[in-house]
Amino acid sequence: MYTFSREEVYRSLVMFAIKRELKLNNVDTSLMRGNAGFKRFVYNYGLELLTASWSFEDIKASDSKRLDAIKKVFTQITRHN
Repeated sequence: MYTFSREEVYRSLVMFAIKRELKLNNVDTSLMRGNAGFKRFVYNYGLELLTASWSFEDIKASDSKRLDAIKKVFTQITRHN
């Protein structure tokens, strides 16, 4: 059985990354930046919902159950729009 050296693995990873490099024009670059900004907004909104749910004293639930409830909220928002 042949084992790869660390250098061979590194070279193959670098070549894979170069093959997959995106070459975007100005319009595509601005669209990608806009998508990244929206994803950051959604992440911050979900994080705010999670931290707000920790202050509810009557609800005793794990973080995974809280995250499942937040996912349901996002799904409902997506379906209505």
